[in-house]
This record gives sequence, structure tokens and C-alpha cells, in this order.
Amino acid sequence: MEELIELELDWDEKTIQQSENKFRLLFEYAPEFIHILDADGVILETNPAAMNKMGYAKDELVGRHISDFFTPASKKIFTERFSILQKNGVNRLEIEIILRDGKVRTVDSLTSAVCDNNGEIFFYVTFQRDVTDHKLAEEAMRKNGEKYRSLIENSPDIISKEDLKGNLLFVNNAFMETLGYLSEEGVKLNRLDLVHPADLEPLKKRMLPLFSGGRVLGVENRLKHINGSYITFSTNFSPLLDAQGTVVAILGISRIIAEQKQVKGTSPNGSNLKKEVKDKKWKNY
Repeated sequence: MEELIELELDWDEKTIQQSENKFRLLFEYAPEFIHILDADGVILETNPAAMNKMGYAKDELVGRHISDFFTPASKKIFTERFSILQKNGVNRLEIEIILRDGKVRTVDSLTSAVCDNNGEIFFYVTFQRDVTDHKLAEEAMRKNGEKYRSLIENSPDIISKEDLKGNLLFVNNAFMETLGYLSEEGVKLNRLDLVHPADLEPLKKRMLPLFSGGRVLGVENRLKHINGSYITFSTNFSPLLDAQGTVVAILGISRIIAEQKQVKGTSPNGSNLKKEVKDKKWKNY
């Protein structure tokens, strides 16, 4: 029995040691800022990424309250939300931090409590990811939205955005004018329903690189007009990525190559010619 207990204790110690080693590696090499805080929010330890990107030496950070490096507005928000952190053990907010050179950066900050078996807080771990450039890009897109809207809506080429299953999320005026569909809220359309049956499998194979972030250029495929005829397009497809680099949608730009004969009495879904495209609001583009 004593040997068994010793083995269990030895296994527990090894497990704890392995966990500590993994955390140490994460702490040392993570690109995000990581701070270890005491129960009051004073920095006990900080990682190299925080020191390098903030521009402070370790002894300039350790021993200071984390909010000392916030802008006044963010410091007020942090103070107001600190009670939520103490109560729930976790809190996430967007704050502005001041670098040593005086520049201000926006970070997505997630703080979690580490507690003992009785629920008493040992310390807090704060992960901060710099989102400044992402926010600036969003603002630039917002300001230039009307400019790009005009370019896209008046383009003679078909411009579309679709999800990874082919469901169209946005189409420009050229799509409706070229293929004859009306725009009405609530009616969905899938690109694959429009593709000529003989082109469907080759198109799917050509589009495979998109799902891993690659572009696909010059794809010839036939799309069915509302009157049943087919129009041949050359299409360039590009993946649209989220902030983490994951492909979330596909952008298509299509140009007419040739028109073909009408297929009598058929429509993209093989039934009624009156099929309408979902109204593609700019908020979805």
C-alpha cells in the first residue's frame, strides 16, 4: 500500500511538473502579452512579448498595478469591471495601453483567476492581444465603404460573395442584369444550382485550393440565365479570411465569354422560371 501511495504521489508530481513546463513554454514564447497579477491587480510576472512590444524593462512592469499602463478612459473601465472579475473569475474587455514611447495601442484583454480548492484566488493570468491594426483596417473600410460600393455596383463584371457551401451572400447589379434574376429579400440562391451539370464536378475540383487559402484564376464555367440559356464566364475566385486567417467566404469576379442557346422551359432549379435572388444588403458584403 505504501509503495502504491508513493507511486501515485510520484505520478502526480510528474504531471504537475509537466503542466508547469508547458505553461512556462507558453509564457516565454507566446506572441501575446501575458501578465501574472496578484489579487489586487499588481503585476507579479510578465512575459518577453509584453516587455518587447511595450518597450518596458521587467523591473518597470513588475510591482506596478496593471492599470498604470492604461489610458485614463481604459483605467476607468478596468476599475469598474474589476469587481466583475473578482465575482466571476473571468473578464474580457478591449482597452488602450500606453507604450514606453507614449504610443497608444488597443488590446483585446482576457483575464482569468487561478484559485485553490476553496475558491480563494491565488493570482490572475491576463492575456492581451494587440488588435490596433485590425481596428484601423476596419475603420478605413468603413470610411471607404461608399467609394467601394459605387465601384462594385457599377462594375460590368459580376462580383459575388458566397459562403463555403456556395450560398450567395452578396451579388452586384451586374449579376442580376446579366443573369436576369430579381432582387427580393428572403429568396436564397446557391451558385452550384446555376452551374451547368457538365461543369459542376470540374468546378468543385478547381475550387479546392480556396479552402486552404489559395486563389483560383480563370475558371471557365457556365451559369444558367433565368430564361434557361447558359452563359459562359471566366471567373477568378479568392478566399476571404477572418482575423485568425481562417477561410470564411469566397469572392468571385466573373466576366462573360459567350452565351449559349436557351434550354426551353427550365430554370436554375428545374421548375419555374420565376426565381429571385436574395436581396444582398451591403452590411453582408
